[in-house]
Amino acid sequence: MSVSGPLFTVLLAVLRPPVCLPFAIQSVLAQTVDSFELFVICDGAPAETVACAEEFARCDPRVRVFALPKGDRNGEAHWHNALQDARGRYVAHIEDDDLWFPNHLEEMAKLLDTVDFGHLIHSYVRPSDSQIMVFWADIGSASYRQKFLDAMYNRIGFTFVGYRLDAYRRLPEGWAPSPPGFWPDLWMWRKFFRMPDFRFGTRAAITAIAITAHLRDYDITDNRSAESHAWLERINDPLQRAEIVEAAWRSLINECIELSNWALDLDTALAEARKHYRELDETYHNLEQSFHNLEKYRSDLEKSFHNVEQYSRDLEQHIHDLEKGRVELKRRSREIEQRNSELEERTRVLDEHNYRLEERLRQLDRRNHHMAIELIRAGFSLPWSVDDSQLIEVSREALADLLTSTSWRSTRLLRRAVRLCTGRGGNDLTADTMPSSFLERQRLIREIPKSTSWRITSPVRVIGGLLQRFPCKGGR
Repeated sequence: MSVSGPLFTVLLAVLRPPVCLPFAIQSVLAQTVDSFELFVICDGAPAETVACAEEFARCDPRVRVFALPKGDRNGEAHWHNALQDARGRYVAHIEDDDLWFPNHLEEMAKLLDTVDFGHLIHSYVRPSDSQIMVFWADIGSASYRQKFLDAMYNRIGFTFVGYRLDAYRRLPEGWAPSPPGFWPDLWMWRKFFRMPDFRFGTRAAITAIAITAHLRDYDITDNRSAESHAWLERINDPLQRAEIVEAAWRSLINECIELSNWALDLDTALAEARKHYRELDETYHNLEQSFHNLEKYRSDLEKSFHNVEQYSRDLEQHIHDLEKGRVELKRRSREIEQRNSELEERTRVLDEHNYRLEERLRQLDRRNHHMAIELIRAGFSLPWSVDDSQLIEVSREALADLLTSTSWRSTRLLRRAVRLCTGRGGNDLTADTMPSSFLERQRLIREIPKSTSWRITSPVRVIGGLLQRFPCKGGR
Protein backbone atom coordinates (compact mmCIF):
# COMPACT_ATOMS: atom_id res chain seq x y z
CA MET A 1 0.00 0.00 0.00
CA SER A 2 1.42 3.40 -0.97
CA VAL A 3 2.09 6.14 1.60
CA SER A 4 -0.23 8.61 -0.16
CA GLY A 5 -3.21 6.23 0.05
CA PRO A 6 -4.48 2.97 -1.41
CA LEU A 7 -5.42 2.59 -5.06
CA PHE A 8 -8.83 1.09 -4.25
CA THR A 9 -11.48 1.38 -1.59
CA VAL A 10 -13.53 -1.82 -1.57
CA LEU A 11 -17.06 -1.79 -0.10
CA LEU A 12 -18.51 -5.07 1.19
CA ALA A 13 -21.96 -4.68 2.74
CA VAL A 14 -23.45 -7.56 4.75
CA LEU A 15 -26.58 -8.07 6.82
CA ARG A 16 -26.73 -11.93 6.94
CA PRO A 17 -25.01 -14.57 9.01
CA PRO A 18 -21.37 -15.18 7.99
CA VAL A 19 -22.07 -18.20 5.77
CA CYS A 20 -20.38 -16.88 2.61
CA LEU A 21 -18.62 -13.79 4.03
CA PRO A 22 -15.25 -15.45 4.78
CA PHE A 23 -14.86 -16.66 1.19
CA ALA A 24 -15.71 -13.22 -0.24
CA ILE A 25 -13.15 -11.53 2.04
CA GLN A 26 -10.50 -14.14 1.17
CA SER A 27 -11.04 -13.50 -2.57
CA VAL A 28 -10.46 -9.77 -1.96
CA LEU A 29 -7.32 -10.30 0.12
CA ALA A 30 -5.89 -12.56 -2.62
CA GLN A 31 -5.76 -9.76 -5.23
CA THR A 32 -2.62 -9.22 -7.26
CA VAL A 33 -3.11 -5.48 -6.59
CA ASP A 34 -2.55 -5.18 -2.85
CA SER A 35 -3.06 -1.40 -2.67
CA PHE A 36 -6.61 -1.29 -1.33
CA GLU A 37 -8.65 -0.80 1.81
CA LEU A 38 -11.63 -3.08 2.50
CA PHE A 39 -14.64 -1.59 4.27
CA VAL A 40 -16.88 -4.33 5.70
CA ILE A 41 -20.19 -2.56 6.46
CA CYS A 42 -22.31 -4.62 8.84
CA ASP A 43 -25.82 -3.20 8.27
CA GLY A 44 -27.57 -4.53 11.38
CA ALA A 45 -25.83 -7.90 10.80
CA PRO A 46 -25.78 -10.59 13.51
CA ALA A 47 -22.99 -10.50 16.10
CA GLU A 48 -21.26 -13.56 14.59
CA THR A 49 -21.03 -11.70 11.27
CA VAL A 50 -19.40 -8.72 12.98
CA ALA A 51 -17.04 -11.06 14.85
CA CYS A 52 -16.06 -12.82 11.62
CA ALA A 53 -15.27 -9.49 9.94
CA GLU A 54 -13.29 -8.23 12.94
CA GLU A 55 -11.22 -11.43 12.95
CA PHE A 56 -10.09 -10.63 9.38
CA ALA A 57 -9.41 -7.01 10.46
CA ARG A 58 -7.10 -8.21 13.25
CA CYS A 59 -5.19 -10.32 10.77
CA ASP A 60 -4.95 -7.71 7.96
CA PRO A 61 -4.80 -3.91 8.61
CA ARG A 62 -6.36 -3.24 5.17
CA VAL A 63 -9.68 -4.54 6.55
CA ARG A 64 -11.90 -2.07 8.42
CA VAL A 65 -15.21 -3.06 10.01
CA PHE A 66 -18.24 -0.73 10.36
CA ALA A 67 -20.63 -2.35 12.86
CA LEU A 68 -23.79 -0.28 12.36
CA PRO A 69 -27.48 -0.69 13.22
CA LYS A 70 -29.86 -1.61 10.38
CA GLY A 71 -30.24 1.29 8.02
CA ASP A 72 -33.17 2.23 5.78
CA ARG A 73 -33.78 -0.17 2.90
CA ASN A 74 -30.41 -1.82 2.11
CA GLY A 75 -28.37 0.53 4.28
CA GLU A 76 -27.20 2.68 1.34
CA ALA A 77 -26.75 5.67 3.63
CA HIS A 78 -24.08 3.71 5.57
CA TRP A 79 -22.21 3.17 2.30
CA HIS A 80 -22.21 6.88 1.59
CA ASN A 81 -20.97 7.70 5.07
CA ALA A 82 -18.20 5.13 4.79
CA LEU A 83 -17.02 6.66 1.50
CA GLN A 84 -16.54 9.95 3.32
CA ASP A 85 -13.57 8.24 5.06
CA ALA A 86 -12.32 6.51 1.87
CA ARG A 87 -8.75 7.19 0.76
CA GLY A 88 -8.62 5.14 -2.41
CA ARG A 89 -8.49 6.62 -5.91
CA TYR A 90 -11.03 4.08 -7.17
CA VAL A 91 -14.02 2.40 -5.54
CA ALA A 92 -15.02 -1.25 -6.07
CA HIS A 93 -17.88 -3.32 -4.64
CA ILE A 94 -18.30 -6.98 -3.76
CA GLU A 95 -21.34 -8.74 -2.33
CA ASP A 96 -20.90 -11.10 0.58
CA ASP A 97 -21.90 -14.19 -1.48
CA ASP A 98 -19.76 -13.40 -4.58
CA LEU A 99 -16.10 -14.20 -5.37
CA TRP A 100 -13.32 -12.26 -7.13
CA PHE A 101 -10.56 -13.72 -9.23
CA PRO A 102 -7.08 -12.60 -8.10
CA ASN A 103 -6.76 -10.23 -11.09
CA HIS A 104 -10.08 -8.43 -10.56
CA LEU A 105 -8.67 -5.17 -9.17
CA GLU A 106 -5.85 -5.31 -11.70
CA GLU A 107 -8.32 -5.36 -14.61
CA MET A 108 -10.55 -2.78 -12.90
CA ALA A 109 -7.58 -0.39 -12.48
CA LYS A 110 -6.86 -0.62 -16.21
CA LEU A 111 -10.48 0.29 -16.93
CA LEU A 112 -10.76 3.15 -14.43
CA ASP A 113 -7.58 4.76 -15.72
CA THR A 114 -9.67 5.83 -18.75
CA VAL A 115 -13.27 6.15 -17.46
CA ASP A 116 -15.14 7.58 -14.50
CA PHE A 117 -17.55 4.66 -14.21
CA GLY A 118 -17.15 1.18 -15.64
CA HIS A 119 -17.62 -2.52 -15.15
CA LEU A 120 -16.13 -5.90 -15.96
CA ILE A 121 -18.17 -8.73 -17.44
CA HIS A 122 -20.94 -9.93 -15.14
CA SER A 123 -20.70 -13.73 -14.90
CA TYR A 124 -22.74 -15.94 -12.59
CA VAL A 125 -23.20 -19.57 -11.62
CA ARG A 126 -26.47 -21.01 -12.90
CA PRO A 127 -28.12 -22.88 -10.01
CA SER A 128 -29.62 -25.67 -12.11
CA ASP A 129 -26.35 -27.08 -13.52
CA SER A 130 -23.55 -24.90 -12.07
CA GLN A 131 -22.74 -23.61 -15.53
CA ILE A 132 -21.02 -20.25 -15.86
CA MET A 133 -23.25 -17.78 -17.65
CA VAL A 134 -22.60 -14.23 -18.77
CA PHE A 135 -24.62 -11.01 -18.87
CA TRP A 136 -23.17 -8.98 -21.72
CA ALA A 137 -23.38 -5.20 -21.55
CA ASP A 138 -21.69 -2.18 -23.14
CA ILE A 139 -22.22 1.03 -21.20
CA GLY A 140 -19.76 2.81 -23.46
CA SER A 141 -22.71 3.22 -25.82
CA ALA A 142 -24.98 6.14 -24.97
CA SER A 143 -27.96 4.39 -26.55
CA TYR A 144 -27.31 1.32 -24.37
CA ARG A 145 -27.07 3.47 -21.21
CA GLN A 146 -30.40 5.01 -22.16
CA LYS A 147 -32.03 1.60 -21.57
CA PHE A 148 -31.07 1.89 -17.88
CA LEU A 149 -32.68 5.32 -17.73
CA ASP A 150 -35.89 4.45 -19.57
CA ALA A 151 -36.89 1.14 -17.96
CA MET A 152 -36.24 -1.31 -15.12
CA TYR A 153 -33.21 -2.70 -16.93
CA ASN A 154 -29.89 -3.73 -15.35
CA ARG A 155 -27.15 -6.11 -16.52
CA ILE A 156 -24.45 -5.06 -14.01
CA GLY A 157 -24.24 -6.27 -10.38
CA PHE A 158 -22.38 -4.60 -7.49
CA THR A 159 -19.48 -7.06 -7.64
CA PHE A 160 -18.50 -6.06 -11.19
CA VAL A 161 -18.68 -2.24 -10.93
CA GLY A 162 -16.00 0.33 -10.22
CA TYR A 163 -15.85 4.14 -10.29
CA ARG A 164 -13.46 6.93 -9.49
CA LEU A 165 -13.89 8.39 -5.98
CA ASP A 166 -13.55 11.97 -7.24
CA ALA A 167 -16.33 11.30 -9.79
CA TYR A 168 -18.55 9.96 -7.01
CA ARG A 169 -17.99 13.07 -4.95
CA ARG A 170 -19.11 15.24 -7.93
CA LEU A 171 -22.53 13.57 -8.01
CA PRO A 172 -25.49 15.69 -6.82
CA GLU A 173 -26.45 12.75 -4.59
CA GLY A 174 -24.45 9.69 -3.59
CA TRP A 175 -25.62 6.39 -2.16
CA ALA A 176 -29.11 6.78 -0.66
CA PRO A 177 -32.09 4.50 -0.01
CA SER A 178 -33.85 3.61 -3.26
CA PRO A 179 -37.62 4.00 -3.60
CA PRO A 180 -39.71 0.99 -2.58
CA GLY A 181 -39.75 -1.66 -5.27
CA PHE A 182 -36.70 -0.18 -7.02
CA TRP A 183 -33.39 -2.03 -7.37
CA PRO A 184 -30.74 -0.24 -5.29
CA ASP A 185 -27.94 -0.85 -7.82
CA LEU A 186 -29.97 0.49 -10.81
CA TRP A 187 -31.04 3.48 -8.71
CA MET A 188 -27.36 4.34 -8.20
CA TRP A 189 -26.24 3.61 -11.78
CA ARG A 190 -28.80 6.10 -13.05
CA LYS A 191 -27.21 8.85 -10.99
CA PHE A 192 -23.92 8.23 -12.77
CA PHE A 193 -25.50 7.85 -16.23
CA ARG A 194 -27.25 11.21 -15.93
CA MET A 195 -23.91 13.03 -15.64
CA PRO A 196 -23.20 14.44 -19.11
CA ASP A 197 -19.43 14.94 -18.64
CA PHE A 198 -18.66 11.49 -17.16
CA ARG A 199 -16.82 8.84 -19.14
CA PHE A 200 -18.20 5.31 -19.22
CA GLY A 201 -16.79 1.99 -20.39
CA THR A 202 -16.95 -1.81 -20.33
CA ARG A 203 -13.84 -4.05 -20.12
CA ALA A 204 -14.23 -7.53 -21.60
CA ALA A 205 -12.62 -9.47 -18.77
CA ILE A 206 -13.95 -12.37 -16.67
CA THR A 207 -12.67 -11.64 -13.16
CA ALA A 208 -15.51 -12.62 -10.79
CA ILE A 209 -18.53 -14.84 -10.37
CA ALA A 210 -21.83 -14.16 -8.66
CA ILE A 211 -23.36 -16.95 -6.58
CA THR A 212 -26.67 -15.20 -6.13
CA ALA A 213 -28.59 -16.27 -3.03
CA HIS A 214 -32.11 -15.43 -4.20
CA LEU A 215 -31.76 -17.88 -7.14
CA ARG A 216 -31.13 -20.83 -4.78
CA ASP A 217 -33.75 -22.71 -2.77
CA TYR A 218 -31.51 -24.89 -0.57
CA ASP A 219 -30.64 -24.25 3.10
CA ILE A 220 -28.23 -21.37 3.33
CA THR A 221 -26.47 -22.52 6.50
CA ASP A 222 -25.42 -25.96 5.27
CA ASN A 223 -25.02 -25.84 1.50
CA ARG A 224 -24.14 -22.25 0.62
CA SER A 225 -20.94 -22.35 2.57
CA ALA A 226 -19.90 -25.58 0.84
CA GLU A 227 -20.71 -24.19 -2.59
CA SER A 228 -18.77 -20.96 -2.02
CA HIS A 229 -15.79 -22.87 -0.63
CA ALA A 230 -15.72 -25.19 -3.65
CA TRP A 231 -15.79 -22.28 -6.12
CA LEU A 232 -13.07 -20.42 -4.20
CA GLU A 233 -10.84 -23.53 -4.39
CA ARG A 234 -11.33 -23.64 -8.16
CA ILE A 235 -10.62 -19.93 -8.49
CA ASN A 236 -7.37 -20.22 -6.53
CA ASP A 237 -6.18 -22.97 -8.91
CA PRO A 238 -4.88 -21.20 -12.07
CA LEU A 239 -5.85 -24.08 -14.37
CA GLN A 240 -9.34 -24.40 -13.00
CA ARG A 241 -9.68 -20.61 -12.99
CA ALA A 242 -8.77 -20.62 -16.69
CA GLU A 243 -11.42 -23.28 -17.25
CA ILE A 244 -13.97 -21.08 -15.50
CA VAL A 245 -13.00 -18.14 -17.73
CA GLU A 246 -13.15 -20.36 -20.81
CA ALA A 247 -16.55 -21.72 -19.74
CA ALA A 248 -17.81 -18.16 -19.28
CA TRP A 249 -16.62 -17.13 -22.73
CA ARG A 250 -17.97 -20.37 -24.19
CA SER A 251 -21.38 -19.63 -22.70
CA LEU A 252 -21.22 -16.20 -24.31
CA ILE A 253 -20.14 -17.74 -27.62
CA ASN A 254 -22.90 -20.33 -27.39
CA GLU A 255 -25.31 -17.56 -26.65
CA CYS A 256 -23.96 -15.67 -29.67
CA ILE A 257 -24.34 -18.82 -31.78
CA GLU A 258 -27.87 -19.24 -30.50
CA LEU A 259 -28.46 -15.59 -31.25
CA SER A 260 -26.93 -16.09 -34.69
CA ASN A 261 -29.15 -19.11 -35.32
CA TRP A 262 -32.04 -17.16 -33.95
CA ALA A 263 -31.04 -14.31 -36.25
CA LEU A 264 -30.95 -16.74 -39.21
CA ASP A 265 -34.33 -18.07 -38.21
CA LEU A 266 -35.43 -14.52 -37.78
CA ASP A 267 -34.06 -13.68 -41.25
CA THR A 268 -35.98 -16.62 -42.67
CA ALA A 269 -39.05 -15.58 -40.79
CA LEU A 270 -38.40 -12.01 -41.90
CA ALA A 271 -38.14 -13.14 -45.53
CA GLU A 272 -41.39 -15.02 -45.12
CA ALA A 273 -42.84 -12.01 -43.39
CA ARG A 274 -41.66 -9.77 -46.23
CA LYS A 275 -43.19 -12.16 -48.74
CA HIS A 276 -46.33 -12.22 -46.70
CA TYR A 277 -46.09 -8.46 -46.41
CA ARG A 278 -45.83 -8.13 -50.18
CA GLU A 279 -48.85 -10.38 -50.52
CA LEU A 280 -50.61 -8.36 -47.87
CA ASP A 281 -49.49 -5.17 -49.58
CA GLU A 282 -50.86 -6.46 -52.88
CA THR A 283 -54.02 -7.52 -51.10
CA TYR A 284 -54.14 -4.14 -49.43
CA HIS A 285 -53.65 -2.47 -52.81
CA ASN A 286 -56.47 -4.57 -54.23
CA LEU A 287 -58.61 -3.79 -51.24
CA GLU A 288 -57.72 -0.13 -51.59
CA GLN A 289 -58.67 -0.27 -55.26
CA SER A 290 -61.87 -2.09 -54.33
CA PHE A 291 -62.48 0.48 -51.66
CA HIS A 292 -61.87 3.22 -54.22
CA ASN A 293 -64.32 1.52 -56.56
CA LEU A 294 -66.78 1.14 -53.71
CA GLU A 295 -66.32 4.80 -52.88
CA LYS A 296 -66.93 5.67 -56.52
CA TYR A 297 -69.93 3.33 -56.57
CA ARG A 298 -71.14 4.91 -53.34
CA SER A 299 -70.67 8.35 -54.89
CA ASP A 300 -72.59 7.23 -57.98
CA LEU A 301 -75.29 5.77 -55.74
CA GLU A 302 -75.46 9.02 -53.82
CA LYS A 303 -75.76 10.91 -57.10
CA SER A 304 -78.38 8.45 -58.31
CA PHE A 305 -80.16 8.72 -54.98
CA HIS A 306 -79.96 12.49 -55.26
CA ASN A 307 -81.35 12.27 -58.80
CA VAL A 308 -84.07 9.89 -57.61
CA GLU A 309 -84.90 12.30 -54.82
CA GLN A 310 -84.96 15.16 -57.31
CA TYR A 311 -87.08 13.07 -59.68
CA SER A 312 -89.31 12.14 -56.76
CA ARG A 313 -89.69 15.80 -55.85
CA ASP A 314 -90.37 16.64 -59.50
CA LEU A 315 -92.83 13.76 -59.69
CA GLU A 316 -94.53 14.91 -56.52
CA GLN A 317 -94.68 18.41 -57.95
CA HIS A 318 -96.01 17.02 -61.22
CA ILE A 319 -98.59 14.95 -59.31
CA HIS A 320 -99.46 18.07 -57.34
CA ASP A 321 -99.79 20.03 -60.57
CA LEU A 322 -101.85 17.21 -62.09
CA GLU A 323 -104.03 17.18 -59.01
CA LYS A 324 -104.44 20.92 -59.29
CA GLY A 325 -105.13 20.49 -63.03
CA ARG A 326 -107.62 17.72 -62.23
CA VAL A 327 -109.36 19.96 -59.72
CA GLU A 328 -109.28 22.82 -62.21
CA LEU A 329 -110.48 20.50 -64.99
CA LYS A 330 -113.23 19.24 -62.74
CA ARG A 331 -114.18 22.82 -61.93
CA ARG A 332 -114.12 23.77 -65.61
CA SER A 333 -116.04 20.60 -66.44
CA ARG A 334 -118.68 21.67 -63.96
CA GLU A 335 -118.66 25.12 -65.55
CA ILE A 336 -118.90 23.57 -69.03
CA GLU A 337 -121.67 21.27 -67.87
CA GLN A 338 -123.39 24.27 -66.37
CA ARG A 339 -122.89 26.23 -69.59
CA ASN A 340 -124.05 23.24 -71.62
CA SER A 341 -127.06 23.06 -69.41
CA GLU A 342 -127.62 26.75 -69.95
CA LEU A 343 -127.05 26.34 -73.71
CA GLU A 344 -129.42 23.40 -73.80
CA GLU A 345 -131.96 25.50 -71.98
CA ARG A 346 -131.35 28.37 -74.35
CA THR A 347 -131.47 25.96 -77.32
CA ARG A 348 -134.73 24.62 -76.03
CA VAL A 349 -136.01 28.17 -75.67
CA LEU A 350 -134.74 29.01 -79.17
CA ASP A 351 -136.29 25.85 -80.55
CA GLU A 352 -139.58 26.84 -78.99
CA HIS A 353 -139.12 30.39 -80.33
CA ASN A 354 -138.22 29.02 -83.79
CA TYR A 355 -141.20 26.78 -83.65
CA ARG A 356 -143.40 29.73 -82.84
CA LEU A 357 -141.71 31.75 -85.61
CA GLU A 358 -142.18 28.93 -88.10
CA GLU A 359 -145.75 28.66 -87.02
CA ARG A 360 -146.06 32.43 -87.41
CA LEU A 361 -144.43 32.21 -90.87
CA ARG A 362 -146.81 29.48 -91.88
CA GLN A 363 -149.64 31.65 -90.72
CA LEU A 364 -148.18 34.59 -92.61
CA ASP A 365 -147.69 32.45 -95.72
CA ARG A 366 -151.28 31.38 -95.52
CA ARG A 367 -152.33 34.98 -95.01
CA ASN A 368 -150.08 36.17 -97.84
CA HIS A 369 -151.46 33.44 -100.03
CA HIS A 370 -154.97 34.62 -99.31
CA MET A 371 -153.93 38.22 -99.76
CA ALA A 372 -152.24 37.37 -103.03
CA ILE A 373 -155.30 35.51 -104.15
CA GLU A 374 -157.44 38.44 -103.16
CA LEU A 375 -154.97 40.81 -104.78
CA ILE A 376 -155.00 38.83 -107.98
CA ARG A 377 -158.76 38.60 -107.86
CA ALA A 378 -158.97 42.32 -107.23
CA GLY A 379 -156.28 43.20 -109.75
CA PHE A 380 -157.79 41.14 -112.50
CA SER A 381 -161.40 41.67 -111.45
CA LEU A 382 -161.99 37.93 -111.22
CA PRO A 383 -165.23 36.68 -109.81
CA TRP A 384 -165.24 34.58 -106.64
CA SER A 385 -166.45 31.63 -108.59
CA VAL A 386 -162.98 31.18 -110.16
CA ASP A 387 -161.22 28.29 -108.41
CA ASP A 388 -157.56 28.21 -107.47
CA SER A 389 -156.35 26.26 -110.49
CA GLN A 390 -157.94 28.79 -112.86
CA LEU A 391 -156.53 31.57 -110.70
CA ILE A 392 -153.02 30.17 -110.99
CA GLU A 393 -153.31 29.92 -114.76
CA VAL A 394 -154.52 33.53 -114.91
CA SER A 395 -151.66 34.54 -112.63
CA ARG A 396 -149.13 32.94 -115.00
CA GLU A 397 -150.48 34.88 -117.93
CA ALA A 398 -150.67 38.06 -115.85
CA LEU A 399 -147.08 37.62 -114.66
CA ALA A 400 -145.96 37.07 -118.25
CA ASP A 401 -147.68 40.28 -119.28
CA LEU A 402 -146.35 42.04 -116.19
CA LEU A 403 -142.80 41.22 -117.15
CA THR A 404 -143.11 42.06 -120.84
CA SER A 405 -146.13 44.34 -121.38
CA THR A 406 -146.01 48.07 -121.87
CA SER A 407 -149.70 48.40 -121.28
CA TRP A 408 -150.78 50.71 -118.52
CA ARG A 409 -153.50 48.40 -117.41
CA SER A 410 -151.33 45.24 -117.49
CA THR A 411 -148.55 46.74 -115.33
CA ARG A 412 -150.79 48.46 -112.78
CA LEU A 413 -149.94 45.78 -110.21
CA LEU A 414 -146.24 46.30 -110.73
CA ARG A 415 -146.68 50.03 -110.56
CA ARG A 416 -148.53 49.64 -107.33
CA ALA A 417 -145.60 47.64 -105.93
CA VAL A 418 -143.12 50.23 -107.14
CA ARG A 419 -145.22 53.00 -105.68
CA LEU A 420 -145.36 51.23 -102.39
CA CYS A 421 -141.58 50.65 -102.41
CA THR A 422 -140.58 54.16 -103.46
CA GLY A 423 -143.36 56.13 -101.81
CA ARG A 424 -144.43 57.75 -105.09
CA GLY A 425 -147.91 58.26 -106.23
CA GLY A 426 -149.33 56.02 -108.93
CA ASN A 427 -149.73 58.92 -111.36
CA ASP A 428 -146.02 59.59 -111.24
CA LEU A 429 -145.11 56.25 -112.82
CA THR A 430 -145.27 56.76 -116.54
CA ALA A 431 -144.24 54.44 -119.28
CA ASP A 432 -140.96 56.28 -119.52
CA THR A 433 -140.04 55.63 -115.85
CA MET A 434 -141.27 52.07 -115.79
CA PRO A 435 -138.61 49.42 -116.48
CA SER A 436 -139.11 48.00 -119.89
CA SER A 437 -136.92 44.89 -120.04
CA PHE A 438 -137.98 41.53 -118.72
CA LEU A 439 -134.83 41.11 -116.67
CA GLU A 440 -135.03 44.56 -115.09
CA ARG A 441 -138.66 44.02 -114.15
CA GLN A 442 -137.84 40.59 -112.80
CA ARG A 443 -134.96 42.11 -110.80
CA LEU A 444 -137.26 44.81 -109.50
CA ILE A 445 -139.81 42.27 -108.42
CA ARG A 446 -137.05 40.20 -106.69
CA GLU A 447 -135.56 43.27 -104.97
CA ILE A 448 -138.88 44.47 -103.61
CA PRO A 449 -139.06 41.64 -100.97
CA LYS A 450 -135.80 42.93 -99.50
CA SER A 451 -137.67 45.89 -98.14
CA THR A 452 -138.24 45.89 -94.36
CA SER A 453 -141.78 47.15 -94.81
CA TRP A 454 -144.33 44.37 -94.57
CA ARG A 455 -146.94 46.57 -96.16
CA ILE A 456 -144.81 47.18 -99.22
CA THR A 457 -143.59 43.68 -99.75
CA SER A 458 -146.64 41.63 -98.84
CA PRO A 459 -148.42 41.71 -102.24
CA VAL A 460 -145.24 41.53 -104.26
CA ARG A 461 -143.78 38.59 -102.32
CA VAL A 462 -146.77 36.61 -103.39
CA ILE A 463 -146.19 37.56 -107.02
CA GLY A 464 -142.48 36.75 -106.64
CA GLY A 465 -143.33 33.44 -105.03
CA LEU A 466 -145.74 32.66 -107.81
CA LEU A 467 -143.09 33.64 -110.32
CA GLN A 468 -140.58 31.25 -108.73
CA ARG A 469 -143.09 28.42 -108.43
CA PHE A 470 -144.65 28.86 -111.86
CA PRO A 471 -142.04 30.24 -114.28
CA CYS A 472 -143.61 32.36 -117.04
CA LYS A 473 -143.32 31.18 -120.56
CA GLY A 474 -143.18 34.71 -122.04
CA GLY A 475 -140.06 36.80 -122.18
CA ARG A 476 -137.77 33.86 -122.51
